Parts: sequence; C-alpha cells; structure tokens
Amino acid sequence: MNKHEKNELYTQSTEIALSGVSSLVGFAIGGPTGAVVGGVMTPTAKLAYQLVKSCSDRRKKRVVNVVEQAFIGSGKKEEDILQELLDNPEWADSIITMIQQLLYTDPELDELFSEIMSLVIKTDNDKERNRLIVFNSSIKGLNKVQVQIIRCIYNKGGSLSASDISKIVDVPELELRNAVRDLELRGMIIDDGTEPTVWVLRELGLAIAKAIDVLEVE
Repeated sequence: MNKHEKNELYTQSTEIALSGVSSLVGFAIGGPTGAVVGGVMTPTAKLAYQLVKSCSDRRKKRVVNVVEQAFIGSGKKEEDILQELLDNPEWADSIITMIQQLLYTDPELDELFSEIMSLVIKTDNDKERNRLIVFNSSIKGLNKVQVQIIRCIYNKGGSLSASDISKIVDVPELELRNAVRDLELRGMIIDDGTEPTVWVLRELGLAIAKAIDVLEVE
C-alpha cells in the first residue's frame, strides 16, 4: 500500500467515525466541492483550493462545536434527537436552518445560539419552540460591533446617546449609523426622538443582552 492509498484509507476511516452532529453539520453547511488537487492544477489554483478548504474546515469545526453543545445542553441523547428530526421533516428543516444561520453570525454569539438551540430541542411545547426559533432568526447576521452596542446600552441602564455609544465601541459616530439603523429595523433599539440622538433598548434587544449576560456569568 503506497502513501496515497494510506492517506485515502485514513480519510475514509475518519469519515466513518464522524459523530451524528458532525455529519448533520456537514450536510447543512456544505463546503468545498471536493476537487482533487492534482498535477493538472496550476500552483495558484492549488493555493486557492487549499485556502477555501482551510476556511471551510475551520467554519465546520466551529459550527459542530456549537451544535454539539446544544445537543448536550438539551439533555437528550444524540440518537433520539436525530430520530425525532427524521420523523418530523418540518422540525428537521428548522434545525437545518438554525445551523446554516450560524455561518452568517459573529462567533461572539456562538454560546447564545447554542443555548437557544438546546432550549428548542429540549422543549416539547410547540408554541415555545416557535418562539425560540423566531428569536434565533432575529439575531441572524449580527456582528461584533452591534453586539457591543446592545451590551453597552444595557449596561448603562437601557438608554445611551449615540455619541457615548461611539466612544465606548471606539467607532466614529458617522460610521455607526448603518449598524444602529440595522438594529432599529430589527426591533432591538429605538431612537427616542430627542436631539442629540439617544438610543433605547426595546424588548428584543433587552432579551439578547440579558441572555448574553447570563451566559457569561455561568
């Protein structure tokens, strides 16, 4: 058996040993198309492929960790969760969507997403499950600066001027406009109508801030 064959065998053995979570995430987020890096590829094409594969591997590792923590936090066995997903296509679609959303959200929110997913898996109440799914969708795409904005408003009693927010997150006020307007459109903060501008946390923003605060204490 040559070196190439040994590597192939090792790869296949690793794939067989993958956990259910890892397999689930792999199908949900995809990755490189599996192009073979061979002699026909140019050096730059090989580098590009290696770069994409490296990024994809890191991304998958991060998402697998979040989902594994969610499964553990739910208190249910992995096989039972997967069987439940298999038996309920609508429920399976919701979980796959939640996993895919992780790709477009700042890693700073990983613990929050993991906690939400664990609660979604844990509950048998459809109304509560739907509420949590909506909550999960509402924070999709938040970036690190937006999380900082929510937290600094929360830490200052629920309201804070635009200029003070700018100083705390260390970003010019003018450059923060898109970030705060996006939070406003998401229903997380609201302009109180005064001049200079003061931003106030709404119910959703408060819920996110509290959730992050609780997770950090734990």
